[in-house]
Formats: sequence, C-alpha cells, structure tokens
Amino acid sequence: HGNYLAKFMEMRMLDARLGPETRSLMPFGLHSSPGLPWGALFTTTLGGTLYFLSKYDAALTLEILVGEGISFFIGVPMIYDQISKLPAFARSDLSRLTFARVGGATPALETLARWQEAGVTVRQLYGMTEVGGGSITASEEEARNRPAACGRGLAFSRFRVTRADGSDCEPGEPGNVLLQGPGMMSGYWSQPEATAEALIDGWMHTGDIGLVDDEGYFYFVDRAKEMIKSGGYNVSPGEIEAVLAQHEAVREVAVFGIMDEKVAETACACVYLSREVPSQELVDFCASRLANFKLPRFIVKLKDPLPRLSNEKVDRRTLKAKFGDVATLPPRLDPSRPTAKN
Repeated sequence: HGNYLAKFMEMRMLDARLGPETRSLMPFGLHSSPGLPWGALFTTTLGGTLYFLSKYDAALTLEILVGEGISFFIGVPMIYDQISKLPAFARSDLSRLTFARVGGATPALETLARWQEAGVTVRQLYGMTEVGGGSITASEEEARNRPAACGRGLAFSRFRVTRADGSDCEPGEPGNVLLQGPGMMSGYWSQPEATAEALIDGWMHTGDIGLVDDEGYFYFVDRAKEMIKSGGYNVSPGEIEAVLAQHEAVREVAVFGIMDEKVAETACACVYLSREVPSQELVDFCASRLANFKLPRFIVKLKDPLPRLSNEKVDRRTLKAKFGDVATLPPRLDPSRPTAKN
C-alpha cells in the first residue's frame, strides 16, 4: 500500500491538475493491474470520480470520454488507435482530457498525431506490475517534444539501460532495462528463485529492451523474449505491428517469430481485418516502410478479434501456440516491389 501511495505522489508531481476534480475512465477490468491501482485506488486517493466499462468498446469509450468530461485516461495502443479511427472522433470535444497515458506496447506515431490534432497529448509510459506500474511517464511537454519516447523518468524512480556485462549503454545503444523506485515489489510470492533472478543489487531486471537518447529520453524497444532473430538481426514485433496498424483495413494485429529455414526465424503477423485484403498487399505495404529483413513472411487472417488478457494486451502466447508451426501456415510471402532501406 505504501508503494502505491508513493507512486501516486509521483504522478501528482508530474501534473498538478490531478486532484478531487479528476474524472477517470478505466477501459480495463478492475481486477487487472491497471484497473485496481490506477483505476480504483488512484482515483479514490485523489478523491476523484471513476467510470469503468464492463467490457471495452471503442464507440462507448469515446462516448464516455466526451459525455462525462473525462480528464484521466489509460489505454494500450490498440484502444487509442481504434477510437481515433471512429467517424465521430474528428468532431468530438476532448478538451477536458488533460492526462492521457498509453502503455503496454509502442503506439504508432500516426495514432499519436491524430490525438494531437484533436487537442490531446497522449503520453507514453513504460513500467511493469513489479514496480507499481509506470516507472517512466512522459510529462505533457516531453510528450509533445518527443512523441515516440516515454519521457525522462519520474521524481523518485530510476532506470538504467545496460549491456550483458552490466555496463551502461551509450546513448542510442539498445540494452537491458533495469528499474528502481518506491513502487518496486518485495518479491514474487513463494518464488525465491524467480525473485533472485529478477531483483539483483536493488534493481529490477525487466527482461525488456530499451534505449536512451543523448538528451535522456527513454524509448521502449520490445520485450527481450519476443525479439525475432532474423538472419543475424534483431527484429522488433512492435515495429512491424505499428506499420501494419496503419493499413486502413487492419483493425487489430499481432506479430511474433516462427522458425524459418531461410533465415532461422522470421515474422508472422496475425491480422483481424475490416474487409478482405490480399496477404500480398499487406506485405507490400510493409515493404514500402520497413527493411527487407523486418518484413512479415507469413500472414494469418483471423475471423474474430485477437485474444486478449484482462489488461487488454494481446495474448501472443495463445496465438503463437496455435500458429507457431510453419506447417500450419499459408505459403511464405516475399515483397513484389523494392523494399525500403531504413
């Protein structure tokens, strides 16, 4: 409880507008990690008003954001993307939404730009349940200056990006993310070995990959365990997802690595579409925006929305268990036109 009170104080120091007049909307289940601390407990501590949904729906969420004058909102990239694509979004008055946070994955810059055009600066955050949620959350100014970054930290929380030998990475060099701060757990319940692996010398070893630029801004790259090792390169599933999400027919997307005889491992994309689109079109769409080694070579079209966990994050484990075998997938795809050089 003390940990969370300290985290809530950090958040109030980030934005003085948080207080009894705060009107929060929680799109996740109240039993989830965001729902309990950052919905029920945070709003109660402020003395504010909490609105919540029995089941997330983009149109209903937008209706509540506008109709109830919501000022504090948390969501994953999928939620912000879906809401901003609604026809009603462009004419919605969101002027009272002063603190919008996004986490769980890296949002597309196009999505952030649509919200900015609507007058809402969406702030990226990085953190995990083991440290009380967001350990790095952008201020409004930081989010406007570096929309792709998660900011430069919080008052009492610290972070490091290190190499495998424990030394600190240089600016722009991806590495392992370590966290420390008042929200950090004592350990995993009845799991001393897992605790010892995660908490080393007072630092939480997240298992994630990130980098810091020369001005101290932190960028989340991807989960270390989800990075795709393709032909000797590290490929971020989140980067591919952000590109595919910009295709007008893609409603939801999840990317993961599968074994491939040509490059050892390659990307497979599961997509939920608003209309039928040839798989080749999706690969070519990526080819105009991504380097050749980053392209998804297998496209799986789902008839239903992606499976999700209680916090609305995509359940990649279920998808990979079902579609991780190349023998069960459609034929391997290659781009039909020259690829981008980035």
